[in-house]
Amino acid sequence: MGIWKWAAAMAAFAALFAGSPARADATFNVMGFWDMGAIDTLPDGVSLQCTGGCYHTLSFFDTISSGHEDISLSDLSEITLVNNGDQSTGGTYFRFGIGVSAFNPGGSEIGVSVDNPAIEFASFFSEVSVIGMAFDSHGCSTSASQPACGVMSPDSNFITVYLLLPAPGQTIDLGSALISIGGELQSVPEPPSIAIALGALLIFFVSAKARRRTVRISSRRND
Repeated sequence: MGIWKWAAAMAAFAALFAGSPARADATFNVMGFWDMGAIDTLPDGVSLQCTGGCYHTLSFFDTISSGHEDISLSDLSEITLVNNGDQSTGGTYFRFGIGVSAFNPGGSEIGVSVDNPAIEFASFFSEVSVIGMAFDSHGCSTSASQPACGVMSPDSNFITVYLLLPAPGQTIDLGSALISIGGELQSVPEPPSIAIALGALLIFFVSAKARRRTVRISSRRND
């Protein structure tokens, strides 16, 4: 095979690998939730009302192998106590339970991860607050020594609060519940090391063959 045909074959072989650089992924996986309900039996006509219901979740999962992604999402709900009955509550306090978790309750301990921390980065921050009484927040970032991070044994927090019921025909605005999730992902494809090695090998052999051919031609001329 002639030198240039041989070189073309090697170049085509290298291009085959160059078109498929090694994959390096950055992954984001975070979920938050809250719920609220009455522990004591409420009088007829009295109800706890939440925008979109009194159980909310917010989650985000994504994996990228190149580029940059900023993550920012939230879920907001207004919470009220309503008395549509005709019974006086007599200024009585009732017990309510609030559960919150800002990170994958009962799920994965990993919130963000990267395959190659030398060229990738991932971070997250999550927060849940309910009527100014129940809170939870978490966050972390990957680094050269920490390619994955999150929360060990993620769980939820539960608290009991005492609330005064509204008078008949009245509504009490308890406040809001908010879930926020944010962070970023950044990834760069790993260099195609096989293609680089083949390219270097190609240059070496083409150069070596060209030198040998030049030497032969020069020797013939000297004869």
